[in-house]
Amino acid sequence: MGKIRDYICSCGYQKKIFAGAGINGCNLNTIMRFFPEEAKLLLKEKEAGKVKSYLLENATVECFHCKSLESVPCFSYQTEEGLKTCIMEKCPTCGSQVTRVEDEEHIKCPKCGLPMGYSETGDWD
Repeated sequence: MGKIRDYICSCGYQKKIFAGAGINGCNLNTIMRFFPEEAKLLLKEKEAGKVKSYLLENATVECFHCKSLESVPCFSYQTEEGLKTCIMEKCPTCGSQVTRVEDEEHIKCPKCGLPMGYSETGDWD
């Protein structure tokens, strides 16, 4: 189950983020809607017995181009050999490449750089 997080900065910037995976995180049809080419490759490798795990989730990301905090679909899978693939959509605001936030509890404001406060305000599925 995913988490809903409200991020707030003292400069006034705020953002609601739907992070994590929901009930369809391992549903191949759902993955195919977001990442059709990558899902085809996953299916081939899965049929060959090479896939250890896979997941579609919402990743919390920062866009340095438009200076925003966003949540984008992220598809990742790991093969039996240990090879890990992670594909993310681009920024929904400006279409630029994004960088995944590694520590979602300690995010600096993309507008001013100060540490942001956050609270979990619910779950999503």
